[in-house]
Amino acid sequence: MARLRCDKPYNVDEARKQKGLPRRKRANPKMTCYELAIRIPDEYQAVMGRKKVTKTVYALNKKDGLRAQVHGFEDEQNARFEVLLSKVKAKQSPSSSLTGESPLVSYIERYIELRSSGAISRQTLTSEKRYAQYVEATIGDVALRLLSSEDVERCILAVPRLSKKWALEKRREYGENIKTISVILGHATPSYTLDLYVGYMPSTSAELSNRYMGRVGMDAA
Repeated sequence: MARLRCDKPYNVDEARKQKGLPRRKRANPKMTCYELAIRIPDEYQAVMGRKKVTKTVYALNKKDGLRAQVHGFEDEQNARFEVLLSKVKAKQSPSSSLTGESPLVSYIERYIELRSSGAISRQTLTSEKRYAQYVEATIGDVALRLLSSEDVERCILAVPRLSKKWALEKRREYGENIKTISVILGHATPSYTLDLYVGYMPSTSAELSNRYMGRVGMDAA
């Protein structure tokens, strides 16, 4: 991580003098007013929540008084940045808030969230979200440490029943035939829609168990 550095101090008194403006009031009239500024790099702006940080200081001379305040300002902002960055990393960490007591669906949601950063295609992401619906509807509330092979089997066996149920709900919702529903859902063909929501596909079961149960098992190890 690169250290945040302050720009060259801006002499506020000189700038106001050139504009015909009076000096700002200060406890010691012998001091000069400066503005310190740190421009936040693009990659850190989301962490800091701004593009630039400024501070007004007063110093008797540039060599000692001003230099010390510049270094103090840099130390202050770098310390603040490290704290904010650690919070962001902790929030993004899969293990930051999930434990063995967390429900399975929480792990799946985090898994999809991490993979949605651009590592996989939109089509793959859509498929994984669809698989997650089956888990959430059947065993999503089971704590990770209590997950068993019987739970996984129960989820897989529920796929054809849930597929038919959701397909019928979609049809009632839109009140249209399967071809229209296919177009609305963005599917390539009506047969794809039927296979997806009505037909029982063994590969779907395998994908479901392999992608989620296997991944969750490795994460918990």
